[in-house]
Amino acid sequence: MTDELDEFFTIATTVKRYTGRTSFGDTHAEAVTIYGRVRYGARLIRNAKGEQVVAQAHITYPIGTATIPVNSLIAVPSHSDLERGVIAEEPHDTGLADMPNHYTVDLD
Repeated sequence: MTDELDEFFTIATTVKRYTGRTSFGDTHAEAVTIYGRVRYGARLIRNAKGEQVVAQAHITYPIGTATIPVNSLIAVPSHSDLERGVIAEEPHDTGLADMPNHYTVDLD
């Protein structure tokens, strides 16, 4: 079954999921490419700690996307090779068959 939002997920993003921290710093999994919808523009959000922070980009992915933890790194090669940190993530699953569910991340 295809997602009814698939036609909007056209921008390739490079995702390195956060896997933990060692004495040498944060560790990340190998990079994977995931297609999503990218929206740029500063907006005020709450991060995982409940603090107000400014997000510089908002990316929407299909609802079946595996969790992209806070502190993961994402780059949008078509826009810039600069990696940005994930400051918030959230699945939007209404549980209703006729609603377009999706998964979002916000970047610093």
